[in-house]
Amino acid sequence: MAASASVVLSFSLCLLLLCHISRAQLGLGQLGAGEPCARPLGLVSQCRIERLSALEPTRRVPSEAGFTEYFDQFNEQLQCAGVAVRRRTIQPRGLLLPSFSSAPRLVYIMQGRGIIGTVIPGCPETFQSFQQTEQQWEQGTGECRRRSNPSSKPSNNGSRWQADVRGSETSTSGSTTSVRGDIIALPAGVAYWSYNNGEAAVVAITTFDTSSSANQLDRQHREFLLAGRERLVEQGSQIEVRLPQIKGNNLLSGFELDPLAEALGVDRELVRKIQNPDDRRGEIVLVTSGLQVLQASRQSEQLAREREVRQECQEGRGCQSNVLEAYCTMKIRQNIGDPSRADYFNPRAGRITTLNSQKLPILRFVQMSAVRALLRPTFQSFQQTEQQWEPVAGGCQRFRDEHQRIHYFREGDIIALPAGVAYWSYNNGEVAVVAITTFDTSSTANQLDRQHRNAIRSPHWNVNAHSIVYALRGYSRVQVVGHRGQTVFVGELRQGQLLVVPQYFAMMFQAQRETFEWVSIKTNDNAMTSALRGMPVEVLMNSYCISREEAMQLKFNRGNELALFTSKIEREAIRTSV
Repeated sequence: MAASASVVLSFSLCLLLLCHISRAQLGLGQLGAGEPCARPLGLVSQCRIERLSALEPTRRVPSEAGFTEYFDQFNEQLQCAGVAVRRRTIQPRGLLLPSFSSAPRLVYIMQGRGIIGTVIPGCPETFQSFQQTEQQWEQGTGECRRRSNPSSKPSNNGSRWQADVRGSETSTSGSTTSVRGDIIALPAGVAYWSYNNGEAAVVAITTFDTSSSANQLDRQHREFLLAGRERLVEQGSQIEVRLPQIKGNNLLSGFELDPLAEALGVDRELVRKIQNPDDRRGEIVLVTSGLQVLQASRQSEQLAREREVRQECQEGRGCQSNVLEAYCTMKIRQNIGDPSRADYFNPRAGRITTLNSQKLPILRFVQMSAVRALLRPTFQSFQQTEQQWEPVAGGCQRFRDEHQRIHYFREGDIIALPAGVAYWSYNNGEVAVVAITTFDTSSTANQLDRQHRNAIRSPHWNVNAHSIVYALRGYSRVQVVGHRGQTVFVGELRQGQLLVVPQYFAMMFQAQRETFEWVSIKTNDNAMTSALRGMPVEVLMNSYCISREEAMQLKFNRGNELALFTSKIEREAIRTSV
């Protein structure tokens, strides 16, 4: 009996181990129902942060058609959060060569438009990438030129890609496209490439979760190039002395010539071109004649991908479970810049848009999420003070205000413009227009020199994640408070800077004289925040030794405002006007 029980126990343990290994191969070990984000305990660092600081890139690596800027991944704050961050710029017609990473990542498109292509290991061939199969390459001076056969037919290449990734793009009329702020989720080991098919540079900020269980090497981020060669750090930029300053060759260049030629089924000359040790173009190369690819609609692409994956599964070729089928067909892209997608919206304060695994399921594999937010000044305008404009000379002229109303004026007219009204004026006469303008800088409408003048993102903290805050536009006054009420950061966070806010550290943002926009990457696929409003009145009374009336004010004084608050002065002005 004891022997039988021992055999059953041994068989159960082996079965459990095999299931765990199968799930780990797909990165599914963390997908059990109700399981929290499982960052490996052995890799979690001790965050002994006494003071936080805004970070900027420390090194810049140029390429033929762009450049990459790296934040110091050995910085104590980034080590605490277990992340690495880089900012990449791809010029028009620039192709980011294929590569894969040792850690999962979230890519936020700050501006520009382009194409992102991915190849997911273990998934069946799903979509055609290149338009032609027969290509002839000519080696030029520092670039490759392709001559294509337009009559050739496409072939299946086993790749999947997302077409038409758009960012902020300003036209000559001053308008911006409605689609911007794309987030692209890439699990560890997924090979990808990117091409800028627009007219403006593509700028993207990428955050890698180096503490992920998918990264079993160490806590450093490693990029494995499948083509090309990384250049040296640009002269004059700060260099991370802890990193070896050598050129990074592509993965295939390390293999011996003959075995690689036999493995790929090609001749030695083609292998030499693939390895190409003298390639000096860098990671981003210029495609002179433009990259020609098939661009199916997102809906038809998704349907075709799902149909082919199901067929592979039914035939037993490469698909072993419904989980794998879902993984291979998951969408990797979501937009968080569209104002209509906002989760919190205050017309006078700003908006907040969250993206988690409930909205984008692939984030369960990446174990990361994102927040896109915007804070407004109290009055976002061209003119901050009341003014009177009195034409004292000239004939009949006209001007237009922000409501598109056209007004004609002549000599002796008085024109009153409230604070915040944008206007223009045109002289349609034959003599010069001379006007004298008086501004009432002491008006209550001019709140720029008052202490509580702009919108506030209320104090909050992350319950289950670190937060990597990147300033997209403008600047904000930021306060971060850590353990035992110690203030670890007070200052401005400006465009292009990054701030790491550790788990449980409370943070608060206040807009300044211009709109402040930022994106926060969280190290959990369903990051949660906490605030004071959910506490009972009795708890607040006894916690802070305050009266019931004061506790009610603390809890409900903001009325229906949630997360984003307007300034006290503006609320009083709104109540007065009502």
